[in-house]
Amino acid sequence: MNQLSIASLFPTEDIQTIRLRVARIWRCVLPISREPVGLAFVGVDYRGQGIHVHINEAEVDLFRPIITEEYLYQITAFRIAVPEIENIATQTTYIMVFNAETIIQQVPDCIELYNRYYFNFNFDTRLEDQWIWERNLADVIGIIKSISMISHLKFPRGIQTSKQDLHLISLNGKELKITLWEPFYYEIDIPKIMNTTPRSAVIFSGMKVIYFEGATTLSTCAATRIYVDLDIHETTRVPTNESERRKLTTTGGKNNKEERAQKIENAQEEELMN
Repeated sequence: MNQLSIASLFPTEDIQTIRLRVARIWRCVLPISREPVGLAFVGVDYRGQGIHVHINEAEVDLFRPIITEEYLYQITAFRIAVPEIENIATQTTYIMVFNAETIIQQVPDCIELYNRYYFNFNFDTRLEDQWIWERNLADVIGIIKSISMISHLKFPRGIQTSKQDLHLISLNGKELKITLWEPFYYEIDIPKIMNTTPRSAVIFSGMKVIYFEGATTLSTCAATRIYVDLDIHETTRVPTNESERRKLTTTGGKNNKEERAQKIENAQEEELMN
């Protein structure tokens, strides 16, 4: 049987079959209330492309016990559709939707031909394209420049939560604001990362993009996954070379006054050298 690629999938009544490796999987829940509404994962084909796969809440019990992250599966009798839901983890035209007739079988061989991870680090180059981020989630990679104290919030009906804000220097040198909602700020040792020289490259995948009063914030959600110094090509490019990385980590943890003093000192040294 000839295997399809993600680019070959299209809405049809015919049965389609494809092999996908599960890059990451998560439970879909509503914000604040945490009510479960489904299951989703990012599947990667043999060409390295990714697609968002959604399983409705009614079918979750059918598939959750047999789907394991990083395993390879052959999937048949699914539906390909234009997404009508939010928080899509890939920027493809279509998503895959499982139903009660979908057949999924683990493939024990050939797994090395499929990428273990899938990311699309184009957010900071398409920051102004709000129409993309109204429905899609963003992946960003960079080094943490600064962090705030943990804030405790209380919502109506007595719901309480906490958050921590940080600023990230992205792959392309842009400074991005990121909000880590509880419990995500417990998943990584931020003080250790801040004290490491050169500072670790951190990936925030599946981030919700929020536009408010002219400012843009990336916020964690149910689909978010955080990785530190992951063994992928992009990690070696954060920043583009070691000297830039050391320069950023040298000034990143200082306050504005210290940063200004450092800049003046650097300028004076350059003037003496010239």
